[in-house]
Parts: sequence; structure tokens; C-alpha cells
Amino acid sequence: MSWISAVRRVVNEAVDTGLSFLPPDTVSHLGRASTELLLAARAVIDEQIAWNGRHVERAAAIREARRARASAPPADLATEGASRPD
Repeated sequence: MSWISAVRRVVNEAVDTGLSFLPPDTVSHLGRASTELLLAARAVIDEQIAWNGRHVERAAAIREARRARASAPPADLATEGASRPD
């Protein structure tokens, strides 16, 4: 058994023992509240996973636009005017 499993077992036993001193209705509410918090965290993580794909797509589009600008011929300064006033 790894030390992580041992720590997890001790913590779980401590939680179970602590909850055993509370009224059953309280334990039930705490269990449901804990589940709801975990489900909320899962929803946030799922949304971020979905956004990761969007970030990758947008980064590719930005990269292509930057490459297109870099490969474009330089603009004629005579048609655009001086870079600083004299």
C-alpha cells in the first residue's frame, strides 16, 4: 500500500467517525452539499476543457494572420506618408 493510500484511508476514517457524531439529517445535508460542490467544480472544469479547443483554434488563426502580414510586401512609404513629422 502506498503512503498516499494510507493517508487517504486515515482521512476517510476520520471523516466517517466525525460524521457519526452528528444527527443523520445533518450528515445527509452535508453529503448532498459536498456532492453539489463537486458537481459545480466538474462543470467549471468541463467548460474550461471546451474552451481549450477554442483557444487552440484562435491561436492558429492569429498565427496564420501574423504569417500573412509578415509575408506581405512592404507598404510604399511614398503613398502612406512620412513616419514622423518634420
